[in-house]
Amino acid sequence: MLYKNINIISNLGKSLDAEEIKELLWVFDLDKVKVKIKRDENDAAIESENFGVVLNFKRSDNKAAAEGILVLLAMHAMAEGVQGHSEFKGDLPFSLKFDFNRDKVKKILGVPNWSSPVFPIDRWNKEGYQIVIEFRDDNPEETISSVVVQLLH
Repeated sequence: MLYKNINIISNLGKSLDAEEIKELLWVFDLDKVKVKIKRDENDAAIESENFGVVLNFKRSDNKAAAEGILVLLAMHAMAEGVQGHSEFKGDLPFSLKFDFNRDKVKKILGVPNWSSPVFPIDRWNKEGYQIVIEFRDDNPEETISSVVVQLLH
């Protein structure tokens, strides 16, 4: 699997032991990281600063699945320098690019379902998942600083 060809959306909801998720962890050099949800927490996050990603896993909601199965809940893709990360070099959903400003993102995704009244954050609900985009508020163009794609629950 090539880093550029990662489809963020199609990996959501897949179990930690699925081949696609194993490959994803290998690509991001996270295949040796133990993913464990701590007591009193709902999910577990692992990150690769070198690849500009954070992956969140949760326990499966599927009652037929074996107890304790973890599934990919969300994937965060970071722009260069955000929280010490290198820039995510994979393909963002809907052909978004980190140098897009809010107006350009709205032309692609439409009017957000929600926008923060305080922070430069917009959210779009799609079928089964949502996209949350944070924009750089230190930049007059307000370009994208991070893209989070997560399952709706």
